[in-house]
Amino acid sequence: MKISFGFYLLLLVNIVHGQNRVNIPICDFVQTEKEFRLLVPLTVNKNGNFIINDSNINTESEFDKKISSQIIYQVFNKSLGYSTIKFEIQIDSSCKIEKIDSIFKFLAGRSFNKLFLVAKTKASSRIDGILSTGFNYEIELNEIQNNLTSKIRNQNGIPPPSPPPSIGWNMPFKYSVPSTFTINNYKNYDGIVEVYKVKKLPNSEGYSINNMTHNRTDFKLAIRKLIKNNLCAFELILDRSATYFNFVELISPIKNEIEDMRNKYSNNKYSQNYYNLGYSDKINVVDAYPDLIKLLIEE
Repeated sequence: MKISFGFYLLLLVNIVHGQNRVNIPICDFVQTEKEFRLLVPLTVNKNGNFIINDSNINTESEFDKKISSQIIYQVFNKSLGYSTIKFEIQIDSSCKIEKIDSIFKFLAGRSFNKLFLVAKTKASSRIDGILSTGFNYEIELNEIQNNLTSKIRNQNGIPPPSPPPSIGWNMPFKYSVPSTFTINNYKNYDGIVEVYKVKKLPNSEGYSINNMTHNRTDFKLAIRKLIKNNLCAFELILDRSATYFNFVELISPIKNEIEDMRNKYSNNKYSQNYYNLGYSDKINVVDAYPDLIKLLIEE
């Protein structure tokens, strides 16, 4: 029996697509990106390999070329402001955290530090090209090896972006001791910001904050109390054998509490939820309840 070339091609496409498909983690809470102003999604499979437009990326130069063309397309063909663009990144639940950390550092080294990490709940998930669910996450910019952002702006006459309504780890912080940060003239605040080390306890529903154990309910209450009473930051502590799903388990409840506090503050001050606010009002809410979350891998 003859089998057509078209059948073989279809089979090959299905095999490749199946290999590139990722298992998105499910958690209790996600943020929703309603104004879908994101790059064509980045995907990271369980082995920690980049995939763009269903194509495996094998070299740094190939990544740079693909991403540069996507940014230019977004800015000029979709009439999106440069400052609104960030990466939507789908990571397989079983991808090891040490590989994810390498990916984060790679992106930061190319001046890309604003991510939307895809996750879903049982009731909600992303719709390709329309909306996304997951978490906003900012990577710390340390050393930039290849500033693609500036290159793309300069080569295409794109003006620099206005400051984003987000503080992230790029606030003027300086390490003072391992468990604290020092703020230099942030708004009217000048002093020490406590960094709370958060872990998910193995084989249980519990968590620890600075080595103090909490059950699931008490953990949420403890996080809320910290956010309400302090300008604080959170380091999510995971060992190298942990997975992306374990990372989502930690970030989900913290993001939930931060968003809840922002919405309460926003409704009290502006009579509407945080995500419905204009640009400058959003900045004021974020100033009151900053989102300072960082991954730390135990050696």
